[in-house]
Amino acid sequence: MLTRQAEAPVAGEGIESSRHETDVVVIGAGLSGVAAVIALHRAGFNNVVVLEKAGRLGGTWRDNTYPGCGCDVPSVLYEYSFAPNPWTRCYADQPQSLRYLETTAATHGADKAIHYDTEVLTARWNPETHRWDLETTAGTYAARVIIVATGPAIPTSPGLKTSLAPYSTPPAGTMTPTCPDAALL
Repeated sequence: MLTRQAEAPVAGEGIESSRHETDVVVIGAGLSGVAAVIALHRAGFNNVVVLEKAGRLGGTWRDNTYPGCGCDVPSVLYEYSFAPNPWTRCYADQPQSLRYLETTAATHGADKAIHYDTEVLTARWNPETHRWDLETTAGTYAARVIIVATGPAIPTSPGLKTSLAPYSTPPAGTMTPTCPDAALL
């Protein structure tokens, strides 16, 4: 059973730096990973670690920097309900979207849970300990729960089954975003 913790364990305080014990591991520090850790913290689960293979959070907004890169849907659809943003454009560009994610992660403390430059190599369920054992480029982790928040880059690993739910969009004309160039819709 998952229990709420006051503080996450810290390396050097009874935990070896190469093995990390935690309640929840979130894989990926993009929009979904940041949302997951914030939701877990708000629910009182503080023993959470986010494993991010890159050196910076941001997911698609970090990785895609080509000229003209930006939202192809109204930016309010990328906005967290608990962190409204005064978008300067209905279809925000990549830098503004990335800044929003970084600012929101810092404001809500999600950035402190992220272990950067840590790629997950394997994830195996251990039926004896009832925990996930994860091998990464920065050591091993053991967690009661893993949340895969890698977007379309779903990892494959022994013991990790994946499935995609059907994707659907709202019917045309049912959304009325409030942003400066909404008339373009």
